[in-house]
Amino acid sequence: MGVASGMRVLCSDQTLQEQRRAAEYNARQQAPVVNPITGEMAGGVPEPKTATRRPPSVLVSCVWMRMAVRAQSSSRAPLCAEDGEDPVSSARHLMNRYKVLKTLGDGTYGSVLKAQNKQTNEWVAIKRMKQKYYSWDECMKLREIASLRKLIHPNIVKLKEVIRENDELHLVFEFMEANLYEFMKSRVRAIPESKVRNIMFQTMQAMNYVHKHGYFHRDMKPENLLVSGETVKLADFGLAREIRARPPFTEYVSTRWYRAPEVLLRSSIYNSPLDIWACGGIMAELYTLRPLFPGASESDQLYKICSVLGTPTTVSWPEGFKLAAQLGYRFPQFVPTRLETLVPQANADGIQLMQAMMQWDPNRRHSATKILHHPFFEADALNETAPVRMRDNVEGESDSAEMQ
Repeated sequence: MGVASGMRVLCSDQTLQEQRRAAEYNARQQAPVVNPITGEMAGGVPEPKTATRRPPSVLVSCVWMRMAVRAQSSSRAPLCAEDGEDPVSSARHLMNRYKVLKTLGDGTYGSVLKAQNKQTNEWVAIKRMKQKYYSWDECMKLREIASLRKLIHPNIVKLKEVIRENDELHLVFEFMEANLYEFMKSRVRAIPESKVRNIMFQTMQAMNYVHKHGYFHRDMKPENLLVSGETVKLADFGLAREIRARPPFTEYVSTRWYRAPEVLLRSSIYNSPLDIWACGGIMAELYTLRPLFPGASESDQLYKICSVLGTPTTVSWPEGFKLAAQLGYRFPQFVPTRLETLVPQANADGIQLMQAMMQWDPNRRHSATKILHHPFFEADALNETAPVRMRDNVEGESDSAEMQ
């Protein structure tokens, strides 16, 4: 796959995309996507009507951000136009600074363009929205813009400019080489644990910063993590919500394979632990190069989770049983499968960390802050260099900051 960009290009057929990715995994592994214990598919929770699903992101990249967002009146076109300039001519001038080379992707809501700044020769990815925007107020209400204006961090994709030209909205992002899914797909051998550690540490640095600043992502998956050299950045904030936002939230969030059990059971009240669950699944996939829970439906997804974690109890997850009862769903009966068996490449600390991230009860999952201080991220006995910690983003934070 070619270069990708850090935003979402939407398509109307979620099932086709999931089937395509499942087929790729199966072909690479020469094994069917089945339950890790029995290979059976399960019935149970009825699959909801297919909603428009956002497929793997077309991803973005490149250097530290120059945030060109300034509050302006709704009558002005470009976000960074100088006072006194004609809005339309200014917008044309701004867009003319970029030479578009090709379209990276096209979907229902927008297209992603690979472009180059004519003055600096810097590569960028430009998301051109198909919907018309007639004022800056409309633009500033977009979740992707609102969140990325606040979330400025070395491990979060940079929104460089926002331009409105002739009522068309353009989001200019930094550019990166690939996404994590593409990176894993290209591997012919297992990823060294030191590399897994580095990728996950940067991912959790981003996650910690997002949660600390009052947001949760809601769509964590390998396609939304950008990779360029040794750098990893979190992208695609189109589904991001503020932690303080009042529920109920949308039931259908995130790609099914990384969807937390509380969402599979259609809870409308969830929070940042949703992201932690997905990160646990991503970590396991980095080791094995295969998804840990490749469910073919929501009921099959729960079946596969039960086959690995074991069936929850009324003691371990009382709220889960309430949600299941509301749907008339009964958990399949399984004893836990040792994660060491399913992910033999991981050391003891790695296994313990994944278990802490993938607890049935969201209240029992480790917070991003706690995860960053886990022994897994310390230098091991082989004198491996420990990941660099961002002091201002890790130290002195309490777990409760993410749960408010």
